[in-house]
Amino acid sequence: FAEYAMPVFGTFATPLATKGRWNYSAIDVPVLIPGQAGSPVRIAPGDAVHADRDGVVVIPAEHLEQAIRDGEIFESMEKAIQRDLRAGEDREAIYKRYDKLGHIKPVAR
Repeated sequence: FAEYAMPVFGTFATPLATKGRWNYSAIDVPVLIPGQAGSPVRIAPGDAVHADRDGVVVIPAEHLEQAIRDGEIFESMEKAIQRDLRAGEDREAIYKRYDKLGHIKPVAR
């Protein structure tokens, strides 16, 4: 689907036609899906799901604003690192100066 720029992520085989084989049992309710590490992953209405070539991550709705803020801080540090590298500064000194993940606090769900 990448060549069509469709916002779809999938692995494994999927049925071509579900008519007569699948039925909706509920809409707008939390669901559990198998996770890569073997534990189920809960996705609730309002959660954000991000998928790319590296994998899929679910950001619970209650943590979404903080995740966005953390991402913006991370992005600004990345830009500063690139700027300093282009200016010829020492790579090791730059990486010691910027703790790119230090502002991120773990959360439990």
